[in-house]
Amino acid sequence: MNNAKDLLLKAKEKDEMIECLLGNGEYNTSNRFEPSHVNENRILFGVQDAINADSSIAVCFENALCKMLETGAETFFIGFRYIVFYIDLKSKNKIEFSLDIPRLSKIANNYICVYETQLKRIDSIPQIAFKGNAYERLYSLNAITRKEYDITLLDDKGIIRSSEIFKKLTQTVLNGVKIPHNISQPVIFHEDGKFYLAVFVFFYSKEDIQTGAVDRPTMWAITDIETGEIIKEYETKEKEFSDAPYDVKYNVRSDAQYDTSKEYYDKAFAILDSVREKLISSGKLYSLEYKAYLDRILANIPQEYQRFYRDLSV
Repeated sequence: MNNAKDLLLKAKEKDEMIECLLGNGEYNTSNRFEPSHVNENRILFGVQDAINADSSIAVCFENALCKMLETGAETFFIGFRYIVFYIDLKSKNKIEFSLDIPRLSKIANNYICVYETQLKRIDSIPQIAFKGNAYERLYSLNAITRKEYDITLLDDKGIIRSSEIFKKLTQTVLNGVKIPHNISQPVIFHEDGKFYLAVFVFFYSKEDIQTGAVDRPTMWAITDIETGEIIKEYETKEKEFSDAPYDVKYNVRSDAQYDTSKEYYDKAFAILDSVREKLISSGKLYSLEYKAYLDRILANIPQEYQRFYRDLSV
């Protein structure tokens, strides 16, 4: 059987830490006595042993767990199990290295909603010899860490999800007026030292649908960054957010293949949730993370209308 320490050091050198933690390829340590591709405790002890050879291995391990939580339903489940196994060993003083549990917990809370549907459908993961309902098992593990170690990894508290805020905005902006219009995805807006969520509104006609060209936005609104409650609605003639001209139409037709699936936008909103949480707790905007959200949104927006997202955005 391969030595876990050597596997981890090799994985770090080859930038294959996630593959190692998943037991993929050459990192598969299963045998006829142990069908699981990986043994979480063995890997955790391996991290401890590898620290003497490479002090950065624990950081690399933690970063890989973060990526696993963000990558997909099965990797989320496996990554979460590693965290639970770590808490158990650490509480028994069997390992010494430290992981940032609040960081991992925050990511887990952001992404469990993204993968909830898939997790509820998973009834086995042969890779780790798991059988049962993955979603229910996650909360069972969460209950164990809460009861045994007073650590809650998943909770029902926290900010109102961005997806819920957007759904509410589509119903409440303009007081639900029936004139044909469309509301943008939310962006972060900054004014007078404060951050808000903001959306813009544009109106269209039957002719616009036929020609594939619409007017620029003429209304916009800002909301509370935490609750999503509307603070103010503006007409652009009273307060402008863009210098785009009004006397032209903007092409909204495109031959691009857009991904408008629920899963795509769930992941986008999970990134925005993470950005908002950091803003609320620290007052700091993590620009690269926010850019990842905005890029994901703009990927589904026709080229000529992308400017309005950028104009309104921080």
